[in-house]
Amino acid sequence: MDLNETSQRDNFKNAICYIPLLAIVLHFIDEIKTDVYKKNIKYWIYFFVLYVVFSVLIKFFLFYWSILVIFFIVYLFSSTYFWFKAYKWNEINIYFIDELDKKINALGK
Repeated sequence: MDLNETSQRDNFKNAICYIPLLAIVLHFIDEIKTDVYKKNIKYWIYFFVLYVVFSVLIKFFLFYWSILVIFFIVYLFSSTYFWFKAYKWNEINIYFIDELDKKINALGK
């Protein structure tokens, strides 16, 4: 296997982390995890949890279904954007998710 094929495989693995719920499955079944791959999995998990929390808040407290639909469309577009960026091997850095991850890791220690 040459370097280009390995790079394409890594790019694809990083990209499919942003397909809904697949990141959680990959986290448990994939044995070889690079730092970038783990970061993409964490980003998707945090991103999905934020989406679910905000969706529940919008649904039960605002009662506006149109806002929920718009929020879902924004979630899909942003997920697609991150998928494309991960596939092209651009490093994804989201400041508030990195800070949230640091705080959660500090609580666990």
